[in-house]
Amino acid sequence: MLAGINLRFCWVICTIFFLGTSLQAQTPIPQNAIKDNFGDGWKCSVGFYQKGEECLAVQVPNNAFLTGKSYGKGWECKRGFVSDGSSCDPVHVPENAFLNSSGTGWHCERGFSKTFGNNCLAITVPLNGFLNSRGDNWECEFPYRAVDDECLRPVAPRNAHLTHATYGKGWECNRGYMETGESCSPITLPENAYLSGNTFDDGWKCKRNYKKLANNCIPVVVPENAHIDYSGNAWACNRSFRRVDATCTLK
Repeated sequence: MLAGINLRFCWVICTIFFLGTSLQAQTPIPQNAIKDNFGDGWKCSVGFYQKGEECLAVQVPNNAFLTGKSYGKGWECKRGFVSDGSSCDPVHVPENAFLNSSGTGWHCERGFSKTFGNNCLAITVPLNGFLNSRGDNWECEFPYRAVDDECLRPVAPRNAHLTHATYGKGWECNRGYMETGESCSPITLPENAYLSGNTFDDGWKCKRNYKKLANNCIPVVVPENAHIDYSGNAWACNRSFRRVDATCTLK
């Protein structure tokens, strides 16, 4: 008896399935639509969009074209025009400018810069200056420096030389001298030290096995079971030892 019930149940399910498939297959395709290759349904043809069970024509404004996409508005503005939502307005390109690569904006020609009023203003290059690689500003020739709207030559103090840097004072002290305000003072080098070339360590460092104390270099005292560390100016305990004050003890 149970077997008979199961057979009847399977027959009902199969009937419903095939009936649904038959009805789906017989679903009419509306005008301006095509059969969907990825199912048994349909989709609107290019230039039409679905609304309910219909395919309505995409209203393409002037200076636009159909995208052939099923999403979005279905159209885009031509090059040189921008969308305001329902129409395509021309891009206003000012004098001495050109359309950008996307065609939706513009750039100034070389030698001109964009103003807040969306115009292109000619760049005035001062004496001893030149247009930069982008052509939208100017830079000074070496060794001149930009000061307001001019290129002025910096004056290096005694024991200094001019630099190529576009920042700072335009000069730096020679080796063996340290900047002090607007001048260069000689570096006093203690015994067992060497010039570092830095400005943050008084311009000198202690040699290996020596450490800095005030303005001198004193020997590094290495305790038993220790060695000079990577800096060369301090000590560290050997492996299996740990530091306790000024000694190294077993861990």
